[in-house]
Amino acid sequence: MIDNAQLRPWFDPILISAEFGVRKPNPRIFRAALERWGIGPDEAVMVGDTLGADIFGAQNAGVRGVWATMQADRGANDAHRDTIVPDAAIASLSELLPLLEHWSVG
Repeated sequence: MIDNAQLRPWFDPILISAEFGVRKPNPRIFRAALERWGIGPDEAVMVGDTLGADIFGAQNAGVRGVWATMQADRGANDAHRDTIVPDAAIASLSELLPLLEHWSVG
């Protein structure tokens, strides 16, 4: 998928759960990504569209979780809407930069 979408030049490193052997929401995969980037959890933000895998996993690794709701209307999210609370939610990726700027000032 990464190569099909021609995203590889924009992301380094790329950590693929099937190759790593651990899937989200296991916090080990988030910690491994942080280690490969050489940053701490307070320096990262996970942007994802699933509450259970993306947001829950990130928060359990100490990383802020931003729920991208553009295509989030699915059963897996319905099951967690009342139990997993993202640090923020965005309806468009254009909202991400202003959110990050707000957090860096705050």
